[in-house]
Amino acid sequence: MAKNLIDWAAGQHAWVSDSLRRIAMAADHVIGDEDVETILANVRAAAREAVANDGDLRPLDTSHLGSISTDSRRTILAQLGPV
Repeated sequence: MAKNLIDWAAGQHAWVSDSLRRIAMAADHVIGDEDVETILANVRAAAREAVANDGDLRPLDTSHLGSISTDSRRTILAQLGPV
């Protein structure tokens, strides 16, 4: 059964959905150093079964997937592997 991205992200750990939100909201879907560090901290915390900065984790929702102009590059998520 196919799921759309929002439904799929809602069933994932908070750090996964937050990471997708950060990527979706970034210009040209290229995240900055601060977001990279936050994502890495959240992945490491999840590996320790803890949540780093839990208050900073916000799930991906439809408002983060606004229309994309034809002048912007698009990112296509083909697969997420084991983390």
